[in-house]
Amino acid sequence: MDFITSTAILPLLFGCVGIFSLFRLLQWMRMKTYLRNVVVVITGATSGLGKECAKVFYSAGSKLVLCGRNAEALEELTRELTTSRATK
Repeated sequence: MDFITSTAILPLLFGCVGIFSLFRLLQWMRMKTYLRNVVVVITGATSGLGKECAKVFYSAGSKLVLCGRNAEALEELTRELTTSRATK
């Protein structure tokens, strides 16, 4: 590999990484505004994937309708979500 090729690769590589990072940042910001003030219905919100989805959507500003078989676990999740918003 000659000198010109080796000196051209690093700036191109860093430029591509920078463009990709900027794209991901803009995509993340767009999704946050896209999910704000929308209603999301989550079934099985008491545990597992449903619980984690509830946390993500709530942190993005969505309004949630949570469904689950265990009323105590739903109340616990509701308390957890409201305290996470209060601490931010």
